Amino acid sequence: MSVGSVISIALSAIAVVIAIWAAIESHRANSRADKSNQIADKANEISSQALELAQREAPPPLSELIQVDKSRWALRNQSGQTIEILSVSPSPKEAAWLVRVPELPQIIDYGDKLTVKIQGIMDQRVETLIIEWRFEGSAECQQSRRNIP
Repeated sequence: MSVGSVISIALSAIAVVIAIWAAIESHRANSRADKSNQIADKANEISSQALELAQREAPPPLSELIQVDKSRWALRNQSGQTIEILSVSPSPKEAAWLVRVPELPQIIDYGDKLTVKIQGIMDQRVETLIIEWRFEGSAECQQSRRNIP
């Protein structure tokens, strides 16, 4: 056997060893990546559940009605964002004349209130306010119903 053949066989053997080592390391890396992906998937699932729980437990964007005095009621923006009040409608509709609302639309900053005046006359009263609103800059309108205590 010639020296060239021995060197060629030795180099081939070294190449095979390197290839086997690279395949083993690649398999180990893939196993670690799979484990990391499983952990990341579990973390994402937990994060989604935590966000869902936080959203369920968060206060509604508009507070319940707060009585200011005998005939004035307020809604507080507790959303953490600026809200644009688009309309306030009483129910029953026949009692609309008993409700006085500031000119709308009206921007309510976080923590601020919108105050409405609601009169009650004998047997006619407003039972519910239906508030149509959206977050400032959003096109999506939302609706909240607030019962008059």
